[in-house]
Amino acid sequence: MTSGVTCLSGLRARLALGSLCTWATLTACSSLLGIEDVHRGPAPGFEAQAGEGGEDTVGMQVGGAGRSNVGGGGGKASNGGSSSGGTVSQDGPSAGQAGETADAGGVGGSGAGGSHAGGMGGSGAGGVGAGDTTVNGHVIDFWGHPIGNVPVQIGSTLVTTDGQGAFTIASVAAQYDVSLVVNFAGDYPRETYGWVYQGLVRRDPTLQVYAGLARRSANILIKPANAVLDASRTLTVALGGSDGAAELTEVGANGVQTSTDWHGPATTQERAHGLLWQFDATSQLPSSYLGYDTALVALSDTSDTATINLNLKASVAIASGNVSGSITPNTATDRSNGVFLRFTSGAAIKLVGDSKGPDKLSYLVPTIANASVTVAAVEGDAFYGQYAVAHKDGLVAGNGTFSAAIPAASRPLTPAAGASNVDAATPFSFAAGAGSAGAFVVSMAATDFYDGLFIVTTKKQFNVPVVASGAYSLVSTHKYIWRVETHGHMATVDAMTGPTGFMDEFSADFESPSGPHTGDGSFTISQSNLFTAK
Repeated sequence: MTSGVTCLSGLRARLALGSLCTWATLTACSSLLGIEDVHRGPAPGFEAQAGEGGEDTVGMQVGGAGRSNVGGGGGKASNGGSSSGGTVSQDGPSAGQAGETADAGGVGGSGAGGSHAGGMGGSGAGGVGAGDTTVNGHVIDFWGHPIGNVPVQIGSTLVTTDGQGAFTIASVAAQYDVSLVVNFAGDYPRETYGWVYQGLVRRDPTLQVYAGLARRSANILIKPANAVLDASRTLTVALGGSDGAAELTEVGANGVQTSTDWHGPATTQERAHGLLWQFDATSQLPSSYLGYDTALVALSDTSDTATINLNLKASVAIASGNVSGSITPNTATDRSNGVFLRFTSGAAIKLVGDSKGPDKLSYLVPTIANASVTVAAVEGDAFYGQYAVAHKDGLVAGNGTFSAAIPAASRPLTPAAGASNVDAATPFSFAAGAGSAGAFVVSMAATDFYDGLFIVTTKKQFNVPVVASGAYSLVSTHKYIWRVETHGHMATVDAMTGPTGFMDEFSADFESPSGPHTGDGSFTISQSNLFTAK
């Protein structure tokens, strides 16, 4: 059986972060987010704020400003208006929007197929009264960690985030752009990424970046017991916690000594999950589930090897049943389906990697405590070009059927592939994919060192912006790849700066879901254009 997630997955993950690995080192396999194969040799929720949806720690914010099953509080009303809270639309396709008038809160849209998004408050300023000009924001990473000591700029004011990732800037215009730069120790001694959020209105933005904390690693020894393997059986071990996740496929009956990565504190605790199952030698699809065990493991990047003991002898039969669904393709190019057993710990085990990608699907999955099933329908290949995934989360064995539609990716126009002398005066433009809601992430990534720029915007034509008073800029004569992402169906940059950020669970590692977000959603990446900076 071929490995469900390979070293290439980690490389694709870094391309998602703006080609955070270099073309010169494409054979390297280390993750900047702690999301990849374990290599051989949830962020807590925030309370609801006035004028935005609340959140809990389940249900991905795919479509709107919040992640709670109830609408957020109304914004501060101006002109004597009321401040009613947003309401929940159970199956609405669009994001929760700012109130259209100064007198009422907006109506919250649901995420794709979910009902986790609360409405944003009214007053014509994202839930903020007309006289409120102060912005109180936060900077977090993919895992929801606050990032301190980050320079943040709005207008001419430059401040630095505190230890909780918070910043405050007064006298801000009704609509504004905010930029920041993260520097941290990673695969290279220096990793620098600029971020710009354009056209914000809300006064309480949470600015999410893919990575901004030091990369950590620890040695682990996986010791399975009663893992009887043969040519048609496989054992997968996955780890998950609030700081990272990893998966090791095809663990041998005698185990393996290896290492795992995460970002954040020097020590962390993760939960390991081991699953033994039988698969059909012809189709490579699961045919029965034989054993499962789980264990907590303490990890430290300064201590000796941590041992993980897993007993795969099934004391009772593992119940199983099918998940079935129907996929509406977009281009039908390079179709594939993935099925994942996703645990509340944040770990994910890939059960199916079906390269045939049938649009009518049915796969056998197990029923295991503290786990549910995610099915991902994929078109294209993110490593080489256009890519799109639609995923359905929270599925259980034998519980009805589902449907999903694969979205259309954007298409970069200018600068065209191979362009040179690109600088701040060079116009960038792209065509949105059909049906795109309107908010995008444009990434520009250096090909020969760890460096990148991300622009969160609704603009489809723009120039390279100034970032934090020049703290980040494209490096002269170096080559960059630029591409366009979408994360679910968010229509505004305000919607992308809700309390838990905007990043889809597939956006850090395209082949498997990761991170604290869960819930039906989608993610796209355009083809890549290479250019040389002036």
